[in-house]
Amino acid sequence: MQRTPIFGLGLAALLIATGPAQAAMFDSTIDPTTAFSTLFIDDANVNGGGDSSTTTAIGPQRNLDIPTGMGPLNISFEGIGLNFRGGTSTSEETLTITIEYLGADGALGGGDDLVLGTETATLAFTSTNIYTAIFDNPITALIDGVEDRFRFTVTSTGNMRFKQWGAMDSPSGQNGIKVSAGGTVTVVPEPSTLLLLGMMTSLGSAAMMRKRLG
Repeated sequence: MQRTPIFGLGLAALLIATGPAQAAMFDSTIDPTTAFSTLFIDDANVNGGGDSSTTTAIGPQRNLDIPTGMGPLNISFEGIGLNFRGGTSTSEETLTITIEYLGADGALGGGDDLVLGTETATLAFTSTNIYTAIFDNPITALIDGVEDRFRFTVTSTGNMRFKQWGAMDSPSGQNGIKVSAGGTVTVVPEPSTLLLLGMMTSLGSAAMMRKRLG
């Protein structure tokens, strides 16, 4: 039976994504700037900005602080921070968070968008603040690493309202809902690099063996 090398597959086939899990919880006592292994973006500052309309769904797109142009990436999102304000439901609601990589063109709907995964988290809103959710299972995937633009789709069983930036005020330079997110990211070595590392390891082991025998 003919076997196809893994690097000959399309990225869609390589995608490893996590599905919905037992709900985590949005917590206003968690600081998103220190909650994650690496901070990919931090827009969720409680001060400044305007107010969004009341809604049950948002989908902000953001460029993240991750490597690009260095080869495929293993990326893992550990959680998300959002800046909720008055007008958000004060009943305990369930929020569903879906993270999508917008592909090599960096544009939504270009035909190469990849949904990386979905997690849920409950929110018991009390007052305007940054609320951070640490996912029970990080959203993890392999992407091509060409671009750094993602979409964060958040839907709720109740009303949500947010503090939001104008583009001139936002740390990320992007207007709209304030978003923080973080996790881990590593560059995946190309096959030629892996082969070279394997050869170097083998040669080093052989040299040590000859030295011992001599």
